[in-house]
Amino acid sequence: MAGSGNGKFSQKSWPQSTKNEAQRLYTRDGKSITQISESLGIPISTLQGWCDKGNWTLERWSLEAVGNELATVEEPVESVKTQIEVFSDLEDEARTNLLRGLRLLSSAGEEALQNDKIKFKDKKQAADVMMEGLRGEVELENTRLTAEFFRAIAVIIQEEVRDEDTLRRLATRLTEVGNIFDNRIGANQKS
Repeated sequence: MAGSGNGKFSQKSWPQSTKNEAQRLYTRDGKSITQISESLGIPISTLQGWCDKGNWTLERWSLEAVGNELATVEEPVESVKTQIEVFSDLEDEARTNLLRGLRLLSSAGEEALQNDKIKFKDKKQAADVMMEGLRGEVELENTRLTAEFFRAIAVIIQEEVRDEDTLRRLATRLTEVGNIFDNRIGANQKS
């Protein structure tokens, strides 16, 4: 369908096969929205809308987290487990460094509450700093447990499912569950 012809807006009904190809290029092949636009002739705004609506970015991250070849039968399960372990090691190192910083923050606040020589605006500011550090530690632990849970799910899926369509549907549904989970965590943290 053509739009008004003024060059500003045009609408076109894209076949599902084109949408699926664009999604595959983005999620599995790691192509950018711009590259897909150039390759398939689809406007960037249309691709961005599909990407946002279909949670393509989360699906892409999920696939990258366990290795881009999640659905291929040729790749041995042990290889995917190794990739997950490497990712896990990097994540643990980053978490350790962040935890160290959060502990320094909370201990600086605690020390300021006990010792007037450490300069903060007032005791409330020192208490706020200490509480932010402690809150960060709790959030970091929750994130660690969640990541551990999702890694275990990824390994189970890799071991049990070999059909690419089933894997794509599972990735979409798990992404939806992840979004619901993230929204719940965000709502709990605000209250």
